Amino acid sequence: MIRLGILLAAIIFLLNGCNTPFNPPVLKEAPYESPVTPKAVIDNLRTAYMAKDLEGYLACLDPDSYRFYFDESDTATRKILEQQLGLDSLVWGITEERISTEALFSSVQAIHLDLMGGILLPDTVPNRRTYLYTYSLSIDPPPPGVEAIEGRAKFVLKKRPDGLWYIIRWEDYAF
Repeated sequence: MIRLGILLAAIIFLLNGCNTPFNPPVLKEAPYESPVTPKAVIDNLRTAYMAKDLEGYLACLDPDSYRFYFDESDTATRKILEQQLGLDSLVWGITEERISTEALFSSVQAIHLDLMGGILLPDTVPNRRTYLYTYSLSIDPPPPGVEAIEGRAKFVLKKRPDGLWYIIRWEDYAF
């Protein structure tokens, strides 16, 4: 989803020294729904992202099995990940997600995220749902030469035995 573009923006900001004590993170209280449906989880993710609420955001992700997948065809992202961060994988888990999202939230003043579509894709696994969204993300201040970041995000959510839903897989496809 947003992750690819946001991550790249955060990396650029951090590598250029834009994260200063004069631009502290602004955390806002945000209303969250109980994650008893996949839609509630996605709504909570969007709310937490725009509020720059790291804990609210991470609460949407399954801590035991979450994986984020970058778009394999995005060679520019692969190059940045390898050369500037030393990452040779286009897949990461909850630890890397926490680090990258915290860096992003602390390096920008505002985030606006639109999620459109929410198409339910066929899935044969019980207690699992897969949705495809189109997204548009803008951050303030924007990275040089970037107004909005757009793409598609595929979310796979799983219902745990406690009846609550969590994102277990997130695939990002940049436009």
